[in-house]
Amino acid sequence: MAMLARITNVADQLAAHLGDGGKDVLNTWRKKMFAELIDKIIDEYKADPGNKIFIDESTLLASAKEETGSEISVGQLRATIRNFLSGEMEGDDYSIYNGAIYACSVASNNCFGNPEEHEDDDDYSVDYEIDWIENDDGSFAAEIRSV
Repeated sequence: MAMLARITNVADQLAAHLGDGGKDVLNTWRKKMFAELIDKIIDEYKADPGNKIFIDESTLLASAKEETGSEISVGQLRATIRNFLSGEMEGDDYSIYNGAIYACSVASNNCFGNPEEHEDDDDYSVDYEIDWIENDDGSFAAEIRSV
């Protein structure tokens, strides 16, 4: 996670230096980073299918950044998940949370469903539920199960 934070920080500094063109580069980089992380989770699941998927905090963070187009810190993500769990979400929490759980949707659709059969259906979605796991170090992982 520390390496991801350092890489993201350097990418943000570069984007700020390059101006508007830098934002496009950063957003493309965020999409690619998220795609690589989520593809790894999907590939691992398909190699050894089970009844649940685990989405690590790095992937949740990359998803939130890619979906919101904003720089989000690990602390913000953790606070948002804690706020969700306590029922005290407000302000930016909603967009951060929705951005993070986009990873859960992508993973569940590809692992529990068959998106190839529904390529033309923009509303295709597999029903799933999320259980949040808080690790000893304060990080979170999402445990996804099909319902």
